[in-house]
Amino acid sequence: MVTVLQKAGKTVAMSGDGVNDVLALKKADISFAMNGATSAAKSVSNIVFLTDDFAVFYDILMEGRRVINNIQKVASLFLTKTFFSIVFAILSVIFGLEFAFIPIQFTIISAITIGIPSFFLTFESNKEKVSTHFMRDILTNATIGGGILVTSVLLTNFFITVPGQVKFICFLLALINGLCLVAKVSLPLNRYKLVLLTFLSLAALLGALANTFILQGAFVPLETNQVIYTAILAVVIGSLHYLTRRKS
Repeated sequence: MVTVLQKAGKTVAMSGDGVNDVLALKKADISFAMNGATSAAKSVSNIVFLTDDFAVFYDILMEGRRVINNIQKVASLFLTKTFFSIVFAILSVIFGLEFAFIPIQFTIISAITIGIPSFFLTFESNKEKVSTHFMRDILTNATIGGGILVTSVLLTNFFITVPGQVKFICFLLALINGLCLVAKVSLPLNRYKLVLLTFLSLAALLGALANTFILQGAFVPLETNQVIYTAILAVVIGSLHYLTRRKS
């Protein structure tokens, strides 16, 4: 029966407690035995319950979903930074571009858009069915997020000529891109996530204000056309993340 179901494309789970169940337990995609099962059944099972109460399997399943789904969210955030860093480093070498951020700016961006949200999202309860395209979803989000940031930085270097303004605008766009990505991987939103996003937005605002001290003498206030440029790119970034969100 296990073989027939597998040939039909099904993922088969098997529960058993006796020697006669050993072959089926070994053949199944995932197998589990109760605490009172024979030693043979326990030795070939993937999971051995510490109780004879089968009801605990639901809690095990939900915990597994929570871990896998939350890893998927967090991995997308980390890989976005990796994608941007690698691509922009290569472009900087080829075209002789100055790196878009100074280290302290990159630290603030990483803390607000990666470190803090990753920490809190891992604790969230998540009972959604695990996606069958785990790696594809992660790499897609990371590529989109990193690609948008690379494009934004290149456009800013092309249109803005004052170095202090370039770094400040790139910093703002990186925060906006990061917050949009956090919101996208957090869908569907609930009260817990809305509170987190509100806190991150306030932290981003404080980070932007702190740039006047971080850049020190290199900081140059933005003119009207540069504010408009930043606002337009912010809208475009938000729109792209919204259009590429995962459909429920």
